[in-house]
Amino acid sequence: MNRFKELKKILKEHRYFKIVCGAGNEDYEEVYKLSLIYTLAGASGIDVSANVEIVKSAIQGINRAFELAPKLSRRIKERPFVNVSIGMKGDPHIRKAVIDSNLCTNCGICFESCLQKAISKEYKVVERRCIGCGECARSCHVEAVRFFDRRNELKKIIPECLKYGTETLELHAIIPDDQSVMADWRLMNDILSDNFISMCLDRSQLSDAHLIKRIKAAHEITG
Repeated sequence: MNRFKELKKILKEHRYFKIVCGAGNEDYEEVYKLSLIYTLAGASGIDVSANVEIVKSAIQGINRAFELAPKLSRRIKERPFVNVSIGMKGDPHIRKAVIDSNLCTNCGICFESCLQKAISKEYKVVERRCIGCGECARSCHVEAVRFFDRRNELKKIIPECLKYGTETLELHAIIPDDQSVMADWRLMNDILSDNFISMCLDRSQLSDAHLIKRIKAAHEITG
């Protein structure tokens, strides 16, 4: 059975279990550990950032899990599918925080509020750990935190990720810009023709009607 048919069977049987490491999580060691642990736990998918080194870390974690499984008396039924999540400009999944040193008062509140431990004691953002959750900005009393989108060139990064072990792709498409969403969706469909691509949607920026319209438009492209 090829990998497409294997994943199709898992989805049809409603037993797809995915660990989301985070589209903005670029902590190599953390992704390695999560991939290892959740492979042993029976995860069907490992969802990671569109970053080649992160994909490599996930693969290393999966491989290590298979090495450890016999020693731990664990039987891994299926090898997890590595899925790369692709964010779009305006999507919170690819944003990173920056602290303005001219406004920062060094009060320490952002340091304490950051669940990712992505802020150093010098009140600098450790970019590879930042997932753009916004807790630091919500806690800052002087509005010293701002955000920027970090997006890779898809025509370059997707083939590289596929080369090093990515098997499926997911587009985070909550933004209202249909033209940009469908352009990326077509590109993903063209590059990955032999396995699944998916689209992550919610209604934070889309009406019910707009959401349904987008799903239909996406399906017309991919079938």
